[in-house]
Amino acid sequence: ALFRQHSLPFGAVGSVFGFNRASRAIWFLGVKIMKLVWINYFDDFPTLSLGSSAASTEKASVEFVEKLGWETAKEPKKNLRFAPSFGVLGAVLELDQAPRGVVTVSNKPERVEEICSRVEEVLAARQMRPPVAAVIRGKFQYAANQVFGRVTQGPLQRLKEFQFRSKTAFLDQQTADALKRLAQLVRLARPRCLKVGSEPRPVLLFSDGACEGIARREVSCGAWVMDTVTGKKQMFGCRVPFRMVDKWQSEGKVQTIGQAELLPVLLG
Repeated sequence: ALFRQHSLPFGAVGSVFGFNRASRAIWFLGVKIMKLVWINYFDDFPTLSLGSSAASTEKASVEFVEKLGWETAKEPKKNLRFAPSFGVLGAVLELDQAPRGVVTVSNKPERVEEICSRVEEVLAARQMRPPVAAVIRGKFQYAANQVFGRVTQGPLQRLKEFQFRSKTAFLDQQTADALKRLAQLVRLARPRCLKVGSEPRPVLLFSDGACEGIARREVSCGAWVMDTVTGKKQMFGCRVPFRMVDKWQSEGKVQTIGQAELLPVLLG
């Protein structure tokens, strides 16, 4: 049966996509027409302003959105005043040192405690059903993205394996250790320091490798390098000697594409 739906079906597959189109349109119009320095995430619009113009920026942004026909949250919990330190999407931004080109990002203390409390409950019960594992993994992954590089990937991978492959809710020791490790990392994490304008321009390196031929013994690799300061470009390509391929394959794996793709990074 076919029917025409005149309202947005929240909970259906395409509802968030449809809402985000409208939300993104508001963001775009605010940037182009009002010259607002803001971003959007679903229905949140974190906004930046100089201290001297904060009051007028707040008034202009709220009236602009309402003139478009949308309501804005008026309760103090959501309608926060401009401040040098503010929470956004589970993270805390510190702008006290922004005039010196430094901004710090950390996880909200409340978010950290919430995640760690859930971990303590799971460890005490010695069981974790897949839906709970999915929620905890998602929260840890988001928290890790604010302050870490890849230091949490090992424990997070273990949670992912438990979520999708475990046939029982019983919490094995390896997964329990991964949860403890993640909780420890999140609690001890230092704020991430973002320096504006002081970082040197990067050297770009694009690399690749290939494994072909009989028994995958014809291995090659190469890279293209560019210094973005001087504009100088270089490239190289080579075949990996059979003796090195034999050594790689001696560990039991015929496919050595991982080593082939890492080698040009070392050579570059």
